Amino acid sequence: QTEKLSIINDPFNVDSIENIVFFYRPKKNYCSSTVEFKNGNTKGEQIFEAKDFDDCVIQVKEFLKTL
Repeated sequence: QTEKLSIINDPFNVDSIENIVFFYRPKKNYCSSTVEFKNGNTKGEQIFEAKDFDDCVIQVKEFLKTL
């Protein structure tokens, strides 16, 4: 039995985080954040949305604890 080789590497782990980007529009009561991952040639992202910056930060921090 031979093992299948995969060119897809799971990017969703703490060691594969490339960037954490926040976008905040206080006059619109809107904040979003994107956690960007890259593992080899495989990329992924997780997006968060909230009405204020603090809530957006809390969402990202809680997500990072799950990795």
